[in-house]
Amino acid sequence: MIRWLGLWRLVLGRLRSDWPFLLALWLLIVSATTLLAAGALYAETVEIGGLRRALAEAPAHERGVSVRFSATLAELVDVEPRVRSTLDRAFAPAEAETRLTLRSSSLRVIPGLDEQAPAEPPERRLTVLGA
Repeated sequence: MIRWLGLWRLVLGRLRSDWPFLLALWLLIVSATTLLAAGALYAETVEIGGLRRALAEAPAHERGVSVRFSATLAELVDVEPRVRSTLDRAFAPAEAETRLTLRSSSLRVIPGLDEQAPAEPPERRLTVLGA
């Protein structure tokens, strides 16, 4: 017990003598953390502001943003309403219109084609187009 008491006395004595240095070190760490967080927020704000300004300044016939992703029909039913609501909220100040365009793949699986080929999952078998 006496050893621990002596150790705590030593620690408290060092804290009393080094408090200006420790305070400056603490302020430095807080400042660096704040600057890093503010830098990330600033970059995002500049990016969104630049996009909104470009949309607002462009003539009406040239305004547009293309958002593309590949999805199955089941994924599209789940994802499309969330993407549409996000785009509507993001571009509401610019009064932008949101449209959905669907495109299908040019290749599809034809059942029964090439029965002698080794068994592969349907995702790997594609129709061969020829001229």
